[in-house]
Amino acid sequence: MRDDGHLVSLALKDPAQYGKLIERHWQTLIGLAFQKLGNVVDAEETVQRGFVQAYKSLPSLREQNRFLPWIARIVSRLAGEELIRRKRSGTLSLQEEITETAAPALTEKDQRMLAAVAELPDPYRITMTLRFQENLTGIEIARLLGEPAGTIRSRITRGIRLLRDTLEHEVRSG
Repeated sequence: MRDDGHLVSLALKDPAQYGKLIERHWQTLIGLAFQKLGNVVDAEETVQRGFVQAYKSLPSLREQNRFLPWIARIVSRLAGEELIRRKRSGTLSLQEEITETAAPALTEKDQRMLAAVAELPDPYRITMTLRFQENLTGIEIARLLGEPAGTIRSRITRGIRLLRDTLEHEVRSG
């Protein structure tokens, strides 16, 4: 399996090679965008726009082996812009989007968990999504995001605590 740096080098010479980067990172980026947007269609559109922007800026990527953290930041920024657009246009809230777009097979408990994860601050939401949805280890997440492993461990621990507190509060008040 070739590393991202090698694939970026190939894509700079042969645009057809960019597809390999898309295939490699599509699902991870969809998961990140979905956690922020709560809607699969918007997540897919955001990731597509992210890949287009990244391709146009590919020659400016200095650390080619850090393609995924770079494009993850692009996608995260685009998702944030989409949330701002939603607020301005008065579309559904994130909670309503999740409830309406969640697969019918999801239990109410699963829907509450997805909604709670979606409400976490970005660093925790991204880390928790990569850990529990994408099944990456703390070290893999650290490498992917370019963060120290200790920071990732702390985010996972704190993210679990935040989720537990949120869900316990819902049970007590609901």
